[in-house]
Amino acid sequence: MKGRQFLIAPLKAALVICIVVPVFASGATAGTMAAFNESVAQAFSHYRSALFYFRRNNSDPGAFELELFKDAWLEIEKRWKSAPPDSFADDPKWASTFDEIGAIVDRGFVALDKDGPKAARKALRPIRDMLSSLRRRNGVYVYSDCIDELNMQMKKVWPYRHAPPDFNDLAQVNKVKWEASVYEYLLKKCRQQAPVAYRKRDEFNRMFDAAENSVRTLWDATDRKQRRRFINILRELRPFDRLIFLRFG
Repeated sequence: MKGRQFLIAPLKAALVICIVVPVFASGATAGTMAAFNESVAQAFSHYRSALFYFRRNNSDPGAFELELFKDAWLEIEKRWKSAPPDSFADDPKWASTFDEIGAIVDRGFVALDKDGPKAARKALRPIRDMLSSLRRRNGVYVYSDCIDELNMQMKKVWPYRHAPPDFNDLAQVNKVKWEASVYEYLLKKCRQQAPVAYRKRDEFNRMFDAAENSVRTLWDATDRKQRRRFINILRELRPFDRLIFLRFG
C-alpha cells in the first residue's frame, strides 16, 4: 500500500508527544480511568494532527500522524478492550468501538492512496464522534468533550454569516446574542479545563484570546447594526474555532 511508504519509521524514532488531559473519576477506579482517558487523549492528538495535515493537502506528515494514531490505538486495545474501566464495563458497544475505529483507520489509508488527503480526512471524521459518543453514553466527560460542545455551538452561530439578523427585530437580535453568549461561555470553560501543558503555550493563548475578542465584538456590531462588520467577525471567528480543535482539541 502506497500510504505506508511515507517515511514513517524514521519519523517515529524522532518524535515523542506527551499530553495530559483532566479526567473526572473517583474512588478506587480513578487511576484506571485516568490512565485510559490519558491514553486516548495521546492517541487523539495524532488523529487531530492527521486531520490538520490532510486538510492542507499534506499527505506525508498526515500519513505519519495517522500511523502513530493507529499504533497508539492498538496499544489501547491491547490493554483495555477485554478489561474496560468500570465506567465503561456495561457498555454493549465497548468492544465493537475498538473494531470500528480500527476499520476506519484502514479505510483512511486506502482513501489516501486512492483519492488523496481530502478523501482520507473525510473517511476519518467518524472517529471523533465515536469517541465522544462512547464517553457520553457512559457518563464520562473530559476536556475534549468541551471542545466538541464549542464546535457544535459554532454550528449554531455560523449560519448568521449568510443570514444576519434583522437588527431592527428585537427577537432576532436577542437570539443571535444568546448564541454568541453561549459560545463565549464555552470558550472560557474549555480554556479553564484545558491541560496545563496547553495553557502554557503561546499559540493556545493567542487562539483563545482572538476567539474571545471576536465573539465579544460581535455584540458591538449587532448593537451598532453594522451588517458588514457583523459578517466579517463571523468569518474571522470560524477559522479560530476550527484551529482550536485541530491544534488543541
